Amino acid sequence: MKTIVFFQLCLWLSLIAKSNQAEGQGDSTSHYLTASFGFNYNNYHSLGARIYFDYSKEFLKNWQWSISYEQTHHVGEFAAPEESESLHVSHSILSGNIYRKVPLWKDKIFWRLGVGAGLIHAFWDRSNRFGPSVNISAGLHIKVFPNVWITTSAIPFLFPTNRFTYAPLRITGFNDFKSGSVFNFGFQFRVL
Repeated sequence: MKTIVFFQLCLWLSLIAKSNQAEGQGDSTSHYLTASFGFNYNNYHSLGARIYFDYSKEFLKNWQWSISYEQTHHVGEFAAPEESESLHVSHSILSGNIYRKVPLWKDKIFWRLGVGAGLIHAFWDRSNRFGPSVNISAGLHIKVFPNVWITTSAIPFLFPTNRFTYAPLRITGFNDFKSGSVFNFGFQFRVL
């Protein structure tokens, strides 16, 4: 896991250097802010309310790097079989991500597919845990106004999940943390 985080850090630094170099040459790049809300579930049957914020910047055509933050607060249990143990989990994740825009209809509708790595803080059963995390994501963006898009999961009616996260966190009796966001809805704004 340390190798993945180190590789991600090196990649971020090279992308930032490349984007700053491109700006100095007069190349225009776009900056975006995204805010969304929804729910998050995990492998311990904890369902939480989720908020998500993202700052992203284009560094090549249809490629973006971003810094994102998400917070999930436990609100109840989700589909817990009676014989399994459930665990109340609230967590925060700070991630660096790389996205590829896949246009479906010009710049009006597109998928944004990405991978990322970062740090997680999880509050498990009255115990704080910190560690690395990795994620994959797929979102659908629909333009509603100039410089404004609605964001949701990639296939909202068939598969309402847009991000999966894995973290190798452990406490007594529980190994690893896996979560997915569900029924997310938000807005993306072009700011520059």
